[in-house]
Amino acid sequence: EEDDALGGASVGAQREASRRLAEKERERIEFEESQMVRTVVGRKEKKERARMRREEESNLGAIADVGNLVRGASEAFGGG
Repeated sequence: EEDDALGGASVGAQREASRRLAEKERERIEFEESQMVRTVVGRKEKKERARMRREEESNLGAIADVGNLVRGASEAFGGG
């Protein structure tokens, strides 16, 4: 697959990594609740969460930019 300027082909990999991270988080919470304990979240996991959040926000920003571009084009050509 080829990436476009915004990294389009890597979005699927990001989605998969995000899904894995969410599954791991769900399992951790389920364990904590069933055992009535709290586990320590390490630095590595915190950094991974922050990185995924930044990537998702970046993707949402790119989608918003496309929406603005479409809206501007439709206004420019009398469709808005």
